[in-house]
Amino acid sequence: MFKCLTFLLLTILLPNFADPIIIKATDKINLDNFEPQECREGSTRRQLDRVCGRRIIDDTFSEDDMEKLQVLVEKGMAQREAPGGPTILDMNTGYIRDTNGLDNLFAKENDIYSEADFALYGKVILQLRNSVVEVFNLSFPLYFTAPTFFTRIDAREPWDAREIHDEYWHIHADMNNTEHYQYSGLLYLSTYDEDFTGGRLRFIRDDDSCAASENGAIDDADADAELIVEPLKGRLAIFSSGAENPHHVEKVKTGQRFVLSFWFTMFEEKQFEIFLDGKKHEAFSRKVGDQLKKRSS
Repeated sequence: MFKCLTFLLLTILLPNFADPIIIKATDKINLDNFEPQECREGSTRRQLDRVCGRRIIDDTFSEDDMEKLQVLVEKGMAQREAPGGPTILDMNTGYIRDTNGLDNLFAKENDIYSEADFALYGKVILQLRNSVVEVFNLSFPLYFTAPTFFTRIDAREPWDAREIHDEYWHIHADMNNTEHYQYSGLLYLSTYDEDFTGGRLRFIRDDDSCAASENGAIDDADADAELIVEPLKGRLAIFSSGAENPHHVEKVKTGQRFVLSFWFTMFEEKQFEIFLDGKKHEAFSRKVGDQLKKRSS
């Protein structure tokens, strides 16, 4: 599932130091820290001219927007108890999944989200798209694509992963898992060492660690990282999705970690726009919910 690619990672801005660079939750990030990289297409079957690199940005959104987004996330997550491990909520379709299985929030009798909630979500996604376009100085159209989701990782024990989707900590390159992803991003909704411990984002230095992780020779946590990012509420990590950016999340040790994961594509046919209209969104999601009910009856 989480395939690692054999590649030569060229770091243009980050020298090959033995110790990784760590961006701490207490740091304020300079807006000019874009790191260009050589693109590595990996296993994707469709080759396009991309601009590759990564950037960490603070204060993209206002505190008010972040608080409203946090309320939106907690409103959905409250529908499922935290059993430990990851709970994934897809605002585009209403699907919510944890170790105990899959459900659809929009198949419920009571409306969980208002039109204002959908409008906020749409506003955030559009602003994230604009950030990606600006960071990479893109001259071609860029489209929001699904799935995209909020994740709550809960460190309570005892908890055991039941399938590969529960094992959120594996090293991977996004484009190798989903070929139409070109640009990836994480918007953090909680803060390292305040709301949780563990759970840092680690960009891996070379293919040796990646290959060793894939065949089980080392634990993912022992892979050689070149950059480690401590989550900070409102912090945005944007990076190209190819093999130039293999990465993983450390296992969360205590507390709860919240993040919005999102992707954009250069392929127009993979565009997903339903979030832009709350009413259409609900109608679509209820249709999906009805289909789920019929299958289970």
